[in-house]
Amino acid sequence: MFIAGSGIVNPLGNSSDEILYNIEHGNRGTFEKHDQSEVSFGRVKSSNILIDNERKKMDRFTAMAIETASQLDFANDDKENMSVFMGTCMGGIDFAEKEIKVFYDKGARNVSPYLAISMFYSSNVAQIAIFNEIHGQLSLFSDGAIASASAICWAFEFIRNDMATTVIAGGSEAPTTELGMKAFMDMGILKDNSIISEGCGLLLLENEETANRLNKKILGEIVGYGEDWFGKDEKIAENISGSIVSCLKNSNMSVEDIDAIVLNNDNIFENSEYEFRSIRDLFVNTNAIYLSMKHLIGYSFGAGLAQEIVLILACLEKEMMPEAFVLNNKFLSSDKEKLNMRKNILNILFVNVDIYGKSIALIVRRQKK
Repeated sequence: MFIAGSGIVNPLGNSSDEILYNIEHGNRGTFEKHDQSEVSFGRVKSSNILIDNERKKMDRFTAMAIETASQLDFANDDKENMSVFMGTCMGGIDFAEKEIKVFYDKGARNVSPYLAISMFYSSNVAQIAIFNEIHGQLSLFSDGAIASASAICWAFEFIRNDMATTVIAGGSEAPTTELGMKAFMDMGILKDNSIISEGCGLLLLENEETANRLNKKILGEIVGYGEDWFGKDEKIAENISGSIVSCLKNSNMSVEDIDAIVLNNDNIFENSEYEFRSIRDLFVNTNAIYLSMKHLIGYSFGAGLAQEIVLILACLEKEMMPEAFVLNNKFLSSDKEKLNMRKNILNILFVNVDIYGKSIALIVRRQKK
């Protein structure tokens, strides 16, 4: 299944080109420090895709989804046989939080009539279809931080089983509200130097016949995926390993075939103990390098994996790459040899973990020039 297009919005920019430019030049976009902690957060700049009258009827996570979908080229695709699968963790919390304040301050009569449809988790997927006249199946996934991963994996199965020729898959998230930030900090999810962001990442996925017939530019290929569940903390590492082993088996690949691994967490030295333990044991004797982008683009919950796929592929196409690490004596460290290794990256393993008990591993094979 081919990746025939991608789109992204993030506090660092409203396209992959803008984001990579800002990363390369050290620009931090709209990220800023929270006034009550050392946590950084960022909100996406509004584009001109939506007029103000349209924007006031929907939450930010939905508006970002529409704006990101405008970056995809599917004008000649069969929209009767085209689906949209989206993920989100927080849904329309931003819109709901504002209207709750209106309710208590001014009364029920002043609450927006669009509150119900704007706070619904499925608002993003529905509005993408409405704005683009897509008539296929619509599905929303809200299984925590792995939401966009679930959407992409479901799209993989949908296309593989000839239930659609084209699927827009990804996730959008707008969690940087006053209440949301306070809740995350009180739960201990956000620690000092954490970076939380809103944003959206989308992939245009197509079967081989459609992509070739429409002469689409192929960015990469979804090779396969695997998933596993864990319960108690001591089983997390084993079950992350389980999702990776399942992914490799389903993709007819071995650990030696993996060139790069994209880590799940935003701070790989402190917050990825279980994840690193699982991949260390599997890949210690390989030449795989480890990539991390969340310290640059932020942690955006259910939109995270989709954004990472978009940017990793864009980075490799431009022959630039965020910080990479290799295993030296079973520990991650920077190494000058990584500069030469980057040129040979073909198969990329993405690992996505949610605190509620599920891990997903996904392999993307990039399209080399």
